[in-house]
Amino acid sequence: MGRARAGRGASHSLPPSDLGVPLVAVGMLYRQGYFRQTIDPSGGQQELHPETDFYSQPVTMLTTPDGSPLTVGVPITDRWVDARVWRMHVGRCPVLLLDANVPGNAPEDRELTAKLYQGDSDVRIRQEILLGVGGMRALRAAGMRPTVLHLNEGHSAFALIERLRELREGTDLSFEAALEAVRAGAVFTTHTPVSAGHDEFHPHQVAHHLGTYLDESGIDADLVTEIGRYPGGSPTSPFCMTILALRGAAWRNGVSQLHGEVTRRMWQTLWRDVPWSEVPIQHVTNGVHLPTWVSRELADVLGRYLGPEWALMSDRDAIREGLDAIPDDELWRVHHRRRERLVANVRRRLRAVVERRWGSGAELADASSALQPNVLTVGFARRIALYKRPTLLLHDLERLRALVTNARRPVQIIFAGKAHPDDAMAKDLVREIHDLSRDPSFVGRVVFVEDYDMDLARDLVQGCDVWLNQPVRPQEASGTSGMKAAANGVLNVSVLDGWWAEAYAPQIGWAIGRADDDVEDPQRDANDAAAVYRLFERSVVPLFYDLGLDGTPTRWIERAKASMVMALTDFGAHRMMRQYTEAFYLRADELLRTLTSDGCSSARSLADWLARVREQWNSVEILDVHLSGGPEVDVGSALPVRTRVSLNGLHAEELTVQVYVGRVGSDGAVDGGLTYEARAVGPDGEGTHWFESTVPLRQSGRMGIAVRVVPRHPHLTDPVEHGLVRWSLPDGDG
Repeated sequence: MGRARAGRGASHSLPPSDLGVPLVAVGMLYRQGYFRQTIDPSGGQQELHPETDFYSQPVTMLTTPDGSPLTVGVPITDRWVDARVWRMHVGRCPVLLLDANVPGNAPEDRELTAKLYQGDSDVRIRQEILLGVGGMRALRAAGMRPTVLHLNEGHSAFALIERLRELREGTDLSFEAALEAVRAGAVFTTHTPVSAGHDEFHPHQVAHHLGTYLDESGIDADLVTEIGRYPGGSPTSPFCMTILALRGAAWRNGVSQLHGEVTRRMWQTLWRDVPWSEVPIQHVTNGVHLPTWVSRELADVLGRYLGPEWALMSDRDAIREGLDAIPDDELWRVHHRRRERLVANVRRRLRAVVERRWGSGAELADASSALQPNVLTVGFARRIALYKRPTLLLHDLERLRALVTNARRPVQIIFAGKAHPDDAMAKDLVREIHDLSRDPSFVGRVVFVEDYDMDLARDLVQGCDVWLNQPVRPQEASGTSGMKAAANGVLNVSVLDGWWAEAYAPQIGWAIGRADDDVEDPQRDANDAAAVYRLFERSVVPLFYDLGLDGTPTRWIERAKASMVMALTDFGAHRMMRQYTEAFYLRADELLRTLTSDGCSSARSLADWLARVREQWNSVEILDVHLSGGPEVDVGSALPVRTRVSLNGLHAEELTVQVYVGRVGSDGAVDGGLTYEARAVGPDGEGTHWFESTVPLRQSGRMGIAVRVVPRHPHLTDPVEHGLVRWSLPDGDG
């Protein structure tokens, strides 16, 4: 199985390595990475891009038998671009990385793997061609031929076109048949719940940069751009990489339950005749690699009380029993040591900033005494973006000041995170937090730690007491930092978005707002800020400082243990990997092998069948629908439904007739209905067929009923995956 993405993907290789899933990851080896962040005295973010010496990193440049660097070439724009192939190992899983900084490449092409975010959309599409096409060629050059491709985001979607080219090479396989085979073996995961986050290019850019490759491959450029075009678009409409991936992969998912719902609504336009709840996009909630993020001290304790395989455990009762056996004071001592380490490391980083700026002795003293190891510590650390609302706590400075300066029960807050180099509004948020941290009444109590990285992230999710997350719902796809914190016994205070929408329970943390706060509200920020202050004032702070005679906050630790049970059971990466394997990888592997066996005979047959069904589909007609009974039917009864369908030359076994039943909403639409398959009774001698079904009525209230026809084929992953649905509303016959 191959897995490709543009950003950091190596950490996703740890769970399959632990579980023995045969996976190889593919990405880009950026010699300047993302960026190093510094904050100037005025609070402005500055980006530094130091060069990385790959030869001092745990990566190895692959070579050919004669010892020369192994390279792969891709025609991009009007020239050939070569890339070296490097390999690193994450556990037992190899990670292949492309490096275009190769002598002989044009200077602008050598910069394709300089840094993650750079240049304009022309640079971006060239990077994505290199990742997708070059990534597939790197696998082949390294002797790897994975069956299943897993694309994380649309950045690597051109890998689908390269696999299509491979399938057709030297054969008479049609574009359509090859596409069905490619779709069968492709999994696509989207992480972006806002439309602005999906890469779009003008068709001219696709033709300009990908045209030479498509010409050499014998692939019609119009067919490719049509796959990535919005429904109803013109030849000049944008080409969307996410749409290319959604149409080019038969297996699709979001990264949390709520994100799956958001994604189905967002992309319903690709399945216009399908209710949003049935859009064929599933969800697999993200998980975190527990051995990486759980502190060493806590891991030692878990090993003693749960056993050495604690990170692989999935039995909730066994995990709860083991955690309950840990004495409260022992767990609290572990956490106190982690908070002390966090404070020490933050002070060290703050001192380094003062020294770099040639700051005064007073500033150095403030940095050296910032934060206290016995104070309730709140962490907010993640990418800085407007929708994540890092400054929500700054909405009412008097209430915030009262929290952090309370003599008996103080609170201290650590902020960290990088703003996108081109996001001016996010940089303003960084400046606002920085300025607050220098206010005399907040100095040492509210800090911003520059250059957020994985080392600081570990310290924060292990050493904080509270993890704060306050995005605009539902714009947080998952939010794995909260999972890492929870696994360490840190309590979450979060908006019910991403993973927290399915994880939250009163005994493990706190919820900001309600689960129905999706509606735009000009007072939302003020209301949510007030809710956060209220939670800290009335619940969080009193609970933390409610100490027993031995100095242990027993009720706080009770919640910490419950939070750990939840995280270890439901939000570990091993659960995530098992879910991907069972729901997608094994099924995709089986279907791909079926379609590509015997010279792709099944793929050819499926493509021919689809072409015939599409040609005749609009003439398939539901002629009559009869319901037995009046407009009011008793709950618990069964409703007979008879339907007559004109098949327009299709066979009855090529179709499924379904009765769709659900509650009617205030807008008159049936929302979240259930389907009941009708059985074919037989033809009526007039070129039509009768179908019958008996529908159980289990709900009271106003219910809606419709009948629909969808295609049926053993190689379809979902009856509605191609968007072919014919609907009819029934006529009651009394």
